[in-house]
Amino acid sequence: MNTREAVALRILNLCEERKLSINALANISAVPPSTIKNIINPNGNSKNPGVVTIKKLCDGFEITLYEFFDTRDLTVRNRKYTDNKKSLSEYKNSDKLFFERMEVKIQL
Repeated sequence: MNTREAVALRILNLCEERKLSINALANISAVPPSTIKNIINPNGNSKNPGVVTIKKLCDGFEITLYEFFDTRDLTVRNRKYTDNKKSLSEYKNSDKLFFERMEVKIQL
C-alpha cells in the first residue's frame, strides 16, 4: 500500500466510524465532494492531497493532523526511510511534536 492509498483508506475508515457519507464530510469540512472523491478514488485526479485539504478534513472529523496520521498504515511506511536505531517512543514523540507545530502554523 502506498501513501496515497493509506490516506484514502484512512478517510474512508473515519467516514465509516462516524457514519458519514462523502457529501456529509464535504459539508462539515468545507472541502468539495469532488475533491474528496478524487482523493479516495484510485483513478482520481488528486494523487497528492495538500496539507490544507487534509487539515480541513481533520477539522470535519474533529481530530488533529497527528491523530489522522497516527495509524499503522501511515507511520510504518514513513519509518522505513529513517534511521532504524530509534525506538518507537522516539518516533511517536518527534511525530507528535511535528504535527503539534503544524497545528499551530495552520491555525495562525
